[in-house]
Amino acid sequence: TRRSSDLPDGRVSGYLNDSTGAGGFGHSALFVELYDDNGNTSGIAIYEVGATDQEGNFGLDKYNQPIRDTENRTTKVLSHAKVGGIASSSNSSGDTDQAGVFVRKYEGTNAEKILQNMRDDPVNQRYDNVLIMSTSKKQDCDIRSEAEDRGKNFGRYKVIRNNCTEYATNCLKEGGWKTNVKVVPNSERKQLLKNNEVRHEDWSK
Repeated sequence: TRRSSDLPDGRVSGYLNDSTGAGGFGHSALFVELYDDNGNTSGIAIYEVGATDQEGNFGLDKYNQPIRDTENRTTKVLSHAKVGGIASSSNSSGDTDQAGVFVRKYEGTNAEKILQNMRDDPVNQRYDNVLIMSTSKKQDCDIRSEAEDRGKNFGRYKVIRNNCTEYATNCLKEGGWKTNVKVVPNSERKQLLKNNEVRHEDWSK
């Protein structure tokens, strides 16, 4: 496991894991670097499956509160629907019967500085296991394309299928992350740590 701060080409993607979420089974999300039309870094986006309000206007944090935009962060809901299958209380991001995919974008031109802004954002301080991998621009674009497509066509959240981890790891897999796509967030974290060269951080405070 790489623990130094070096990112050889300055480009990143990552897996976010809250090991205490969903009654101890965990919660997960992914992030990926963004680029402008000239191929320069323009920010990092977190794609996450979680609770939304009834209109799908906001993602909700682990306290079931709307994730409001800030000066450096904008939030957009890609999809939302009623929770399917097991009761909504199992939803990894709050007690609600609505869930979907939302994206939080952090602007900037330097990946490490953007990551620091993400660490300092209280919304992200639920994540006690953050895996960061150096990926190429093409890999990042492949991850983002998959995240956008799966996000807009996510359908209904279910605890043991079509959940936060299945979404995150399928998207990362498009960018070269090695994974067996397990549906339990904490189990998937262990697989990713075992099979990939990553930087492992704790953002919880």
